[in-house]
Amino acid sequence: MKSIYKNKWVYGAVIAGAAIWYFQGDTTTTTIEYQTGPLTIGDVESVVNTAGTLSPLSIVEVGSEVSGLIVELNVDFNSVVKEGDLLARIDDRDVRVLLRQREADLEVSRANLIQEKANLLKAETDSEFAENELERSYSLLERQLISETDIETSLSRVRAAEASLESAKAQIVSAEASILQREAQLEQAQIDLERTQITSPVDGIVINRLVDLGQAVNANQNIPVLFEVAQDLAEMQIEADIGEADIGKVNEGMDVRFSVDAYLGQSFAGSVAQVRKSAGTVNNVVTYTIIIDAANPRELLLPGMTANVDIVLGSTSGVLRVPNAALRFRPPGAEEAEEQEGGFGGGNNATAQAEQTGKDIGLEGDKLKQFVAAIEANTAEFAKLREAAQDGGGGGFGGGNFDRTAITNIRTKLTNELSLILTDEQMTAYQTAAGAGRGNGGGGGRGGNADGLTGTGEIWVMRDGEPASVRVRTGLVDTQYTEIQSVELAEGAEVIVRAVVLEND
Repeated sequence: MKSIYKNKWVYGAVIAGAAIWYFQGDTTTTTIEYQTGPLTIGDVESVVNTAGTLSPLSIVEVGSEVSGLIVELNVDFNSVVKEGDLLARIDDRDVRVLLRQREADLEVSRANLIQEKANLLKAETDSEFAENELERSYSLLERQLISETDIETSLSRVRAAEASLESAKAQIVSAEASILQREAQLEQAQIDLERTQITSPVDGIVINRLVDLGQAVNANQNIPVLFEVAQDLAEMQIEADIGEADIGKVNEGMDVRFSVDAYLGQSFAGSVAQVRKSAGTVNNVVTYTIIIDAANPRELLLPGMTANVDIVLGSTSGVLRVPNAALRFRPPGAEEAEEQEGGFGGGNNATAQAEQTGKDIGLEGDKLKQFVAAIEANTAEFAKLREAAQDGGGGGFGGGNFDRTAITNIRTKLTNELSLILTDEQMTAYQTAAGAGRGNGGGGGRGGNADGLTGTGEIWVMRDGEPASVRVRTGLVDTQYTEIQSVELAEGAEVIVRAVVLEND
């Protein structure tokens, strides 16, 4: 592992060179003033912020299936109603006229049935008489009292009587069907008459009235909505959108705090009831909808209010915490060294160092080639990033015009690629080598730990008049503080939060 310590000296030279360039690039004398803040013991609460709209758990839209004028209106906005209460009445005179007509049609059909039954009885009698006459004709023919022509006449009468009988039976079926049809029409008229009475289907409160007295309702093409009834305002829900970057942190059952503009300074509580998997896009950002249940016993919350929501991802008390600015701080010149990801310089030197490190951690053959290729690609991406920073007038990473998000993305990409190449033991050995190359390390990845801490970070303290980095394990993060754990630092320790470069005349 000699190359690891050799790399460490290389990084020291790089940082020193960057610092010399930073301070001696011109003839102006500069000094750096470091501002510090203390580590404290306290509470840290991690939240996701969003906004949503309040609505009742259930809103029933009450409409009309018949057309006509509103002649009676019994409720208004905020009216409390019970199931079956009359909300409004539509002019029913036309429906009543139609109802009477349907009743008359039914009576006519019933009378027709009676008449057809009488016709059937007559047809049965005629058929029976014709058959008896035919029998008598055969008897007379045997005694030669009538001719064959008389027999044929009797047979014709029998057939005609049978046809009349079948027709009478068919008319009976038709009359009975007509009665069923008239009964259905009558029932439909009765239903339409009932529908002129607009009643509430549920217990609740009228939150919206969309009709006025005397207004015409047209239900020919669609069902017009006349009222909106909220079943229960004592329970409300919030529908909010969460960006894809945060949706993985949100789970059902998480506690929620929210506020509304109507009650400034007052906080309301709820919980995540549902995380919907259907995605949407708002301003080119992929979002997912979550549903939050909230109790509203005093009915202060009203439908349509905008809720400013904090979803509590986690909270802890009595922990060592550091100002967030301290984790973001890098001393002048240190950012230049961050280009050398994993402890590798540029060009042929980077390739040689990568090959040596790969051999040191046990790689050979194709695995070694893949490892070196990943390091080379990573180094090239950092070089492009540095050039972009220089083009922007920042003088490279050390000049302050660097893109920290891009640096993090490049590191994450390298970590993901190496995890497919290296075993767990080899990855640990590689990270140890990289950490040695950067001294105490420069930034860290995020990974779960058994004690609840979620990753690693780097903060800087003053030692012998110079900034020195300290690696820490990080946990929950809020708007001001991050939970940390460190064997080197304790409560009250001063950590650097920012540096101000002063020019001296």
